[in-house]
Amino acid sequence: MGGATPAPPEGFVEADRLQRAAEQLPETVAIQLAGFALDAALDEIWAFVTNASRYIARKRLGGFVEPAAPLIAKQL
Repeated sequence: MGGATPAPPEGFVEADRLQRAAEQLPETVAIQLAGFALDAALDEIWAFVTNASRYIARKRLGGFVEPAAPLIAKQL
């Protein structure tokens, strides 16, 4: 029983962090809305959406994700 603990599979830590953020998001947003901090609530939502989108893109593209700023600039 003195062996080393194996490392989690690749991407597990990120997926776990995203899952925890998803679980906490409704309460976090509710707190912001109760305080009439609409901008803060939207910031929380968009931060989650951005992180989820990056996670999906990395999974779909095998790890390659183009930074968001150049993508936004292309569309302007």
